[in-house]
Amino acid sequence: MPPPFPLPPPLPLPPPFPLPPPPLPFPSPPLSPPPLALPPPFPLPPPLPFPPPPSPVPPPPFPPLLPPPLSLPSPLLPPPLSPPPPFPLSSPVSPPPLSLPPPALPPPALSPPASPLPALSPPVLSPPPAPPLPALPSPALPPPVPSPPASPPPALSPPALS
Repeated sequence: MPPPFPLPPPLPLPPPFPLPPPPLPFPSPPLSPPPLALPPPFPLPPPLPFPPPPSPVPPPPFPPLLPPPLSLPSPLLPPPLSPPPPFPLSSPVSPPPLSLPPPALPPPALSPPASPLPALSPPVLSPPPAPPLPALPSPALPPPVPSPPASPPPALSPPALS
């Protein structure tokens, strides 16, 4: 039974060992020019001198830094609504004033540095007391005038006899 498709021709087997080249007759025949290379059936691209450099791959972008999750405040329950009064009030009730945060205070001014303590001056020594002056001789006084003698007391008169 023939095969369903034609078989390729058998390949020639290589010799078991290399054959020596045939001997050249003397004189040697002129060398024939090498056969011209046949053009390829399709145009080939021009050969590149070097392999193309690898295209730079952009680095992967950094993952976006996510802000830390904000802790949500607990939902504040609205104050319970009071029932409306049965009669209108004379004066409208104003809503309570919203408490505003205190204004930001300016930073305290830096006090000037404390002045250094004055250097202690040596105690002022009082000069020693001057020696007493010698007693000057008193000017010559006139001799004292003797006082007049005291007048004798009056003699008692004898009592008059009647």
